[in-house]
Amino acid sequence: METITCPLCHRGNQDAVITEHGYTGCLCPECQVIYLSPRPTPEETLASYRQDHACVPASMYIAKTCYQTLHNRLTLRLLRRYCPAGALLEIGAGGGFFLEEARAAAFSVAAIEVNPTQAAAMRAKAIPCEEQALSDASFGGQHFEAIYHCDVLSHFSDPLETFRRIHTRLQPGGYHLFETSNFGGVAPAGLRLVNTFQLPDHLFFFSPHSLRLLLEQSGFALVALYRYAETWHLRFAAALRAARRLLAPAGPHRDTAIPAALHLDDPLHRAYFHLLYFARYDLGRLTAREQQPQTLIVVARKV
Repeated sequence: METITCPLCHRGNQDAVITEHGYTGCLCPECQVIYLSPRPTPEETLASYRQDHACVPASMYIAKTCYQTLHNRLTLRLLRRYCPAGALLEIGAGGGFFLEEARAAAFSVAAIEVNPTQAAAMRAKAIPCEEQALSDASFGGQHFEAIYHCDVLSHFSDPLETFRRIHTRLQPGGYHLFETSNFGGVAPAGLRLVNTFQLPDHLFFFSPHSLRLLLEQSGFALVALYRYAETWHLRFAAALRAARRLLAPAGPHRDTAIPAALHLDDPLHRAYFHLLYFARYDLGRLTAREQQPQTLIVVARKV
């Protein structure tokens, strides 16, 4: 375990705004970033992913659902507004489903994924994949027109250093596209809607303000910020968890809103995932409000 300070201003703050599984999330009042401290060391964090000990197992990432298809197509549409084609790298690429969509749209794709099961799934699809963190030596020093990651920012042990590394691996004027939640800027009532923060897998939570600081300090200019309210999604998931506890009080999945058979593509599962997507990205786009839980999709440009 190690103790850290705010990754942006390096001030210490011991005011806990999140507590879960014996871990504490501290809020920097200046930067509006929540950081886990004390926390596992970077070596321990990396080992948990390589050994598949994270909160979400590899089997969940490599089981394709219609939710992933809808989400990947949304992300690809946004990416192509700014970068129509070129070399694309995804960090934390899961099962490689987004890169499959991007490759079909004429991108040249590559992946970084430290979990061996997920990395093997991508190689089986002929997606070049490395299992080491991004470095100057990754992919022979190749530069990319775009680098993307989804729900990975909160897992970086050093977000500022990682963003600076991404900056060096982009072509001049290249695009950095990523998706994350805004829990660092959420009011306490909004945080209470979140069933789990998945600590200690998640090490940081940013706000729109702290994301701007992170981009500025790593050499990026913010191009676009897309907001999607998570309120409806969280309430829908809570209702499903409650129903599952009533219907199967002793069952192994009573505390989750996710159906057990994720790999099945029957009409019931398709309806579930369509509703989940609608709640977050369609209804969420129309109802996003400040200081409420939101999904943020950020488009930044190397300067």
